[in-house]
Amino acid sequence: MLAGALLSTSIACEDNGPTAPGEPLPFSSFYETWNSGIVSARAEVIRDEQRWAAVWSEIQGSDPTPEPRPTVDFTQDMLVLVGIGERPSSCWGVSILSLDSSAGRIHVRSEERRPGANCVCFAVMTRSVHVVRAARTDGALSSEIVSRNVGCP
Repeated sequence: MLAGALLSTSIACEDNGPTAPGEPLPFSSFYETWNSGIVSARAEVIRDEQRWAAVWSEIQGSDPTPEPRPTVDFTQDMLVLVGIGERPSSCWGVSILSLDSSAGRIHVRSEERRPGANCVCFAVMTRSVHVVRAARTDGALSSEIVSRNVGCP
């Protein structure tokens, strides 16, 4: 069962100005992990291979057996990343909920999941990120993250 504390905050990205809902941008989940090397909260749009290589290296962090970087055709697609930064337990996570485009801007809406009162979580530092793929679109990125407490039995 889900408990409902909803908070809305902005995280670092190209532009955090308020954005009215626009034309929905279809997307698909591309990569998700709770154990990235990205320690600070951020949202970013990635439109070229050079930037993707740098971000992938950050995601992999100091992993002694890093995963191979997934390929992307940046002539057709772009990636959008949201990371919530370092958190104190295994019960935290992030998911991109929607992307839309309006007035030359791309807006990403995400959900940060937080442990509820009765959750039993592993006491490990986590750094969750979610990366999605969408058709290439120009424009600055704005970001909104909604926090939700997850109920535990």
